[in-house]
Amino acid sequence: MTLASIEHHLTNAFNNAELYLDDDNVLILLAAQDLNSLSALAQKLQVTESQLLSWLDSERPDISLEISQQLEGMTVEDHYIDTLTILAIGGLKALEQWQMLTNSLIEDACQHNLFDLAPMLMEEDQRSLCEQILAALLNAGMTFPLDTNTIIENNHYTVVFSKIFEEIISLHNYYQEFFEAVAEKPGFELDYFHDWEEILVELAVYHALEEDLQIYPNLEQFKHDTKLKVYAYINALKCHAAQHRLPLRAELLYLLDKNPKDLYDYTEAEMMGLFPPRIHPDIYVNEMIESQRLLHKVLPALCLKCGMTEEELRNLAKE
Repeated sequence: MTLASIEHHLTNAFNNAELYLDDDNVLILLAAQDLNSLSALAQKLQVTESQLLSWLDSERPDISLEISQQLEGMTVEDHYIDTLTILAIGGLKALEQWQMLTNSLIEDACQHNLFDLAPMLMEEDQRSLCEQILAALLNAGMTFPLDTNTIIENNHYTVVFSKIFEEIISLHNYYQEFFEAVAEKPGFELDYFHDWEEILVELAVYHALEEDLQIYPNLEQFKHDTKLKVYAYINALKCHAAQHRLPLRAELLYLLDKNPKDLYDYTEAEMMGLFPPRIHPDIYVNEMIESQRLLHKVLPALCLKCGMTEEELRNLAKE
């Protein structure tokens, strides 16, 4: 099996949920890409090329911890999150080009922004942000150019990434202004298996991508999955607010329903004290129910203490 055929097989497997790919398989391929051949990698690892091919053909290759650590050191080290994403976009060299584009466009977006920056736009988090965006675009079905020189030169990628960063800024500041105090209240922090930052990237891509099935053939499924994830987070936040009796704003659903440009305006109005506060209906109704329950418990006891009989209370209730 040639290096090119292995690349083709594994790269096209990114969205194939039925195919299992071991991390070590992907690391072998990334290292071979970097060295331009499997034979060069075999020589560096002091194993045979046939042994590498045997590992690549296996769903669970029996690779020693020492070799696995060598492969990590030659490729991702501790800088990257998902090796399969890196492979699917064309490898480490392609990722470097995407990272250059990301850094440049983040700097440009920050210069045009009037609000606080989302933490993921800070320099120390830009590497993982680039990976998250690429993974989201892959899930939407976007294909990536084999010629890395076209990445920065192609205006389409620049426009898409710029729009994603604009959406990240608008969505983050809207969430921060309206809802972060509920999720991060000291002593009552929201404990949910998806971080807001993780959801934020997919939500920004959800808003940024236009309906073009030629470029994003899986966009409908991606948007459906993103909606489910955002709704689940919203429900978790609503339950959290109800459990700890924290006031939750009614604008929570705007995260999905409104254009991020509108959210930008809402955030600005909220910061200036111009946005009328509204409590989320679920929280408001819950408070009414709790108040009614308390009233039904306390009022009869108070009336009995005042010397009123149960018959008098029933007659009052009929009136």
